[in-house]
Amino acid sequence: ADIRHRIGAVEPQSVNIVGLRRNGKSSMLRYLQERTEEFCTPEQKPLVVLLDLQDRRFHTPGGILEGLRRGIGKQTGSEPWPQAANDDPFELEDRLEALRDKEYRLLVMFDEFGAIGKRLEQFQDWGDDWRAKASASLVTLVIASRRPLSEVYSTLGLTSPFGNIFSTTVLGALELEPLQQLLAQGSLSKTEIDWGNKTAGKLPYYAQLAASMVWQHGISELAQQEFRQQAQRRFEELWT
Repeated sequence: ADIRHRIGAVEPQSVNIVGLRRNGKSSMLRYLQERTEEFCTPEQKPLVVLLDLQDRRFHTPGGILEGLRRGIGKQTGSEPWPQAANDDPFELEDRLEALRDKEYRLLVMFDEFGAIGKRLEQFQDWGDDWRAKASASLVTLVIASRRPLSEVYSTLGLTSPFGNIFSTTVLGALELEPLQQLLAQGSLSKTEIDWGNKTAGKLPYYAQLAASMVWQHGISELAQQEFRQQAQRRFEELWT
Protein backbone atom coordinates (compact mmCIF):
# COMPACT_ATOMS: atom_id res chain seq x y z
CA ALA A 1 0.00 0.00 0.00
CA ASP A 2 2.86 2.35 0.82
CA ILE A 3 4.41 1.81 -2.62
CA ARG A 4 1.05 2.04 -4.40
CA HIS A 5 0.25 5.39 -2.80
CA ARG A 6 3.47 6.76 -4.25
CA ILE A 7 3.88 5.34 -7.72
CA GLY A 8 0.13 5.26 -8.33
CA ALA A 9 -0.53 8.82 -7.17
CA VAL A 10 -1.74 11.57 -9.49
CA GLU A 11 1.83 12.89 -9.39
CA PRO A 12 4.00 9.79 -8.87
CA GLN A 13 6.94 9.79 -6.50
CA SER A 14 10.07 7.67 -6.78
CA VAL A 15 10.53 5.02 -4.09
CA ASN A 16 13.55 3.44 -2.42
CA ILE A 17 12.67 -0.05 -1.13
CA VAL A 18 15.07 -0.93 1.69
CA GLY A 19 15.42 -4.36 3.27
CA LEU A 20 17.84 -6.95 4.57
CA ARG A 21 19.11 -9.74 2.36
CA ARG A 22 16.54 -12.44 1.70
CA ASN A 23 13.80 -10.14 2.93
CA GLY A 24 11.67 -9.93 -0.21
CA LYS A 25 12.93 -6.89 -2.14
CA SER A 26 13.33 -8.73 -5.44
CA SER A 27 10.02 -10.52 -4.91
CA MET A 28 8.35 -7.17 -4.29
CA LEU A 29 9.69 -5.79 -7.57
CA ARG A 30 8.57 -8.86 -9.50
CA TYR A 31 5.16 -8.63 -7.85
CA LEU A 32 4.86 -5.01 -8.98
CA GLN A 33 5.91 -5.94 -12.50
CA GLU A 34 3.47 -8.85 -12.77
CA ARG A 35 0.54 -7.13 -11.04
CA THR A 36 0.91 -3.55 -12.16
CA GLU A 37 -2.88 -3.10 -12.09
CA GLU A 38 -2.72 -3.28 -8.29
CA PHE A 39 -0.47 -0.21 -8.20
CA CYS A 40 -1.58 1.94 -11.14
CA THR A 41 -4.86 2.51 -12.96
CA PRO A 42 -5.22 1.65 -16.67
CA GLU A 43 -5.67 5.37 -17.40
CA GLN A 44 -2.13 5.98 -16.12
CA LYS A 45 -0.83 3.69 -18.91
CA PRO A 46 2.03 2.25 -16.84
CA LEU A 47 5.12 0.88 -18.54
CA VAL A 48 7.16 -1.16 -16.06
CA VAL A 49 10.77 -2.13 -16.75
CA LEU A 50 12.70 -4.19 -14.18
CA LEU A 51 16.51 -4.21 -14.41
CA ASP A 52 18.70 -6.30 -12.09
CA LEU A 53 22.02 -4.50 -11.79
CA GLN A 54 23.77 -7.79 -10.98
CA ASP A 55 22.87 -9.01 -14.47
CA ARG A 56 25.91 -8.57 -16.72
CA ARG A 57 23.71 -7.00 -19.40
CA PHE A 58 23.22 -4.02 -17.11
CA HIS A 59 26.75 -3.56 -15.83
CA THR A 60 27.16 -0.32 -17.79
CA PRO A 61 24.99 2.79 -18.22
CA GLY A 62 24.69 1.92 -21.91
CA GLY A 63 23.49 -1.58 -21.11
CA ILE A 64 20.87 -0.14 -18.76
CA LEU A 65 19.54 2.16 -21.48
CA GLU A 66 19.40 -0.73 -23.94
CA GLY A 67 17.50 -2.81 -21.40
CA LEU A 68 15.09 0.07 -20.90
CA ARG A 69 14.66 0.51 -24.66
CA ARG A 70 13.88 -3.17 -25.18
CA GLY A 71 11.60 -3.33 -22.15
CA ILE A 72 9.49 -0.45 -23.43
CA GLY A 73 9.44 -1.91 -26.94
CA LYS A 74 8.06 -5.24 -25.72
CA GLN A 75 5.17 -3.50 -24.00
CA THR A 76 4.28 -0.96 -26.68
CA GLY A 77 4.99 -3.11 -29.75
CA SER A 78 7.42 -0.61 -31.24
CA GLU A 79 10.88 0.59 -30.30
CA PRO A 80 10.74 3.89 -28.39
CA TRP A 81 14.02 5.04 -29.93
CA PRO A 82 16.66 3.49 -32.21
CA GLN A 83 19.57 1.74 -30.52
CA ALA A 84 21.96 4.44 -31.73
CA ALA A 85 20.06 7.00 -29.65
CA ASN A 86 21.38 5.35 -26.47
CA ASP A 87 24.54 7.36 -27.10
CA ASP A 88 22.70 10.57 -27.99
CA PRO A 89 21.41 12.26 -24.82
CA PHE A 90 19.42 14.85 -26.78
CA GLU A 91 17.60 12.27 -28.90
CA LEU A 92 17.00 10.09 -25.86
CA GLU A 93 15.51 12.98 -23.92
CA ASP A 94 13.21 13.83 -26.83
CA ARG A 95 11.96 10.25 -27.05
CA LEU A 96 11.30 10.05 -23.31
CA GLU A 97 9.40 13.33 -23.51
CA ALA A 98 7.34 11.85 -26.35
CA LEU A 99 6.35 8.92 -24.14
CA ARG A 100 5.41 11.30 -21.34
CA ASP A 101 3.37 13.45 -23.73
CA LYS A 102 1.46 10.32 -24.76
CA GLU A 103 0.61 10.03 -21.04
CA TYR A 104 2.60 6.87 -20.44
CA ARG A 105 3.83 6.42 -16.87
CA LEU A 106 7.31 4.94 -17.18
CA LEU A 107 8.30 3.03 -14.04
CA VAL A 108 11.95 1.97 -14.05
CA MET A 109 12.86 -0.48 -11.29
CA PHE A 110 16.46 -1.21 -10.30
CA ASP A 111 17.20 -4.30 -8.24
CA GLU A 112 20.49 -4.87 -6.39
CA PHE A 113 21.37 -1.20 -6.64
CA GLY A 114 24.51 -1.60 -4.52
CA ALA A 115 26.12 -3.45 -7.45
CA ILE A 116 27.09 -0.09 -8.98
CA GLY A 117 29.85 0.06 -6.37
CA LYS A 118 31.68 -2.74 -8.20
CA ARG A 119 31.94 -0.60 -11.34
CA LEU A 120 31.95 2.84 -9.80
CA GLU A 121 34.20 4.38 -12.44
CA GLN A 122 31.42 3.88 -15.02
CA PHE A 123 28.68 5.30 -12.81
CA GLN A 124 30.20 8.57 -11.61
CA ASP A 125 27.59 10.91 -13.13
CA TRP A 126 24.94 8.30 -13.80
CA GLY A 127 22.83 9.13 -10.75
CA ASP A 128 22.71 12.83 -11.60
CA ASP A 129 21.40 12.02 -15.06
CA TRP A 130 18.61 9.80 -13.70
CA ARG A 131 17.71 12.34 -11.06
CA ALA A 132 17.23 14.89 -13.83
CA LYS A 133 14.98 12.47 -15.73
CA ALA A 134 12.90 11.77 -12.63
CA SER A 135 12.66 15.46 -11.75
CA ALA A 136 11.37 16.18 -15.26
CA SER A 137 8.68 13.47 -14.79
CA LEU A 138 10.18 11.42 -17.61
CA VAL A 139 10.54 8.39 -15.33
CA THR A 140 9.46 7.24 -11.89
CA LEU A 141 12.20 5.23 -10.19
CA VAL A 142 11.77 2.27 -7.86
CA ILE A 143 15.14 1.28 -6.42
CA ALA A 144 15.74 -1.73 -4.15
CA SER A 145 18.77 -1.65 -1.88
CA ARG A 146 19.99 -3.07 1.42
CA ARG A 147 20.48 0.41 2.83
CA PRO A 148 18.86 3.78 2.11
CA LEU A 149 20.32 5.38 -1.02
CA SER A 150 22.10 8.09 0.97
CA GLU A 151 23.95 5.38 2.92
CA VAL A 152 24.73 3.39 -0.22
CA TYR A 153 26.47 6.41 -1.71
CA SER A 154 28.10 7.31 1.60
CA THR A 155 29.79 3.91 1.85
CA LEU A 156 31.15 4.55 -1.67
CA GLY A 157 32.59 7.88 -0.57
CA LEU A 158 30.06 9.87 -2.60
CA THR A 159 27.12 12.17 -1.96
CA SER A 160 23.79 10.80 -3.12
CA PRO A 161 22.58 12.64 -6.24
CA PHE A 162 18.97 11.73 -5.56
CA GLY A 163 18.40 14.06 -2.62
CA ASN A 164 14.76 14.41 -1.65
CA ILE A 165 13.10 12.98 -4.76
CA PHE A 166 12.72 9.55 -3.11
CA SER A 167 10.51 8.30 -0.33
CA THR A 168 11.77 5.28 1.59
CA THR A 169 9.78 2.12 2.23
CA VAL A 170 11.36 -0.38 4.61
CA LEU A 171 10.55 -4.06 4.22
CA GLY A 172 10.61 -5.46 7.73
CA ALA A 173 9.70 -8.85 9.13
CA LEU A 174 6.20 -10.17 8.48
CA GLU A 175 3.52 -9.64 11.09
CA LEU A 176 2.63 -12.85 12.93
CA GLU A 177 -0.96 -13.14 11.73
CA PRO A 178 -0.23 -12.69 7.99
CA LEU A 179 2.70 -15.09 8.31
CA GLN A 180 0.48 -17.74 9.88
CA GLN A 181 -2.13 -17.23 7.18
CA LEU A 182 0.54 -17.57 4.51
CA LEU A 183 1.90 -20.80 5.95
CA ALA A 184 -1.61 -22.17 6.39
CA GLN A 185 -2.13 -21.83 2.63
CA GLY A 186 0.59 -24.46 2.27
CA SER A 187 -1.56 -26.98 4.15
CA LEU A 188 0.57 -26.82 7.29
CA SER A 189 -1.09 -27.66 10.58
CA LYS A 190 -1.08 -25.26 13.52
CA THR A 191 1.61 -27.33 15.20
CA GLU A 192 3.77 -27.18 12.07
CA ILE A 193 3.17 -23.44 11.71
CA ASP A 194 4.22 -22.89 15.33
CA TRP A 195 7.36 -24.94 14.69
CA GLY A 196 8.14 -22.86 11.62
CA ASN A 197 7.67 -19.61 13.55
CA LYS A 198 9.96 -20.79 16.34
CA THR A 199 12.61 -22.09 13.96
CA ALA A 200 12.71 -19.35 11.33
CA GLY A 201 11.29 -16.18 12.80
CA LYS A 202 9.29 -13.87 10.56
CA LEU A 203 11.62 -13.07 7.67
CA PRO A 204 10.04 -14.34 4.42
CA TYR A 205 12.96 -16.38 3.05
CA TYR A 206 13.56 -18.28 6.28
CA ALA A 207 9.85 -18.91 6.85
CA GLN A 208 9.69 -20.40 3.34
CA LEU A 209 12.77 -22.50 4.05
CA ALA A 210 11.34 -23.80 7.34
CA ALA A 211 8.08 -24.71 5.62
CA SER A 212 9.93 -26.70 2.97
CA MET A 213 11.78 -28.63 5.70
CA VAL A 214 8.46 -29.53 7.33
CA TRP A 215 7.00 -30.68 4.01
CA GLN A 216 10.01 -32.95 3.44
CA HIS A 217 10.71 -34.28 6.93
CA GLY A 218 7.83 -33.36 9.22
CA ILE A 219 8.57 -31.91 12.64
CA SER A 220 11.78 -33.69 13.45
CA GLU A 221 15.41 -33.26 14.41
CA LEU A 222 16.26 -33.92 10.76
CA ALA A 223 14.14 -30.94 9.70
CA GLN A 224 15.92 -28.81 12.30
CA GLN A 225 19.35 -29.93 11.10
CA GLU A 226 18.47 -29.38 7.45
CA PHE A 227 17.21 -25.89 8.22
CA ARG A 228 20.38 -24.99 10.08
CA GLN A 229 22.55 -26.30 7.26
CA GLN A 230 20.63 -24.35 4.63
CA ALA A 231 20.28 -21.18 6.69
CA GLN A 232 23.77 -20.88 8.17
CA ARG A 233 25.40 -19.19 5.19
CA ARG A 234 22.41 -16.88 4.75
CA PHE A 235 22.46 -15.90 8.41
CA GLU A 236 26.16 -15.12 8.10
CA GLU A 237 25.37 -12.85 5.13
CA LEU A 238 22.57 -11.25 7.08
CA TRP A 239 24.59 -10.32 10.13
CA THR A 240 27.93 -9.40 8.56
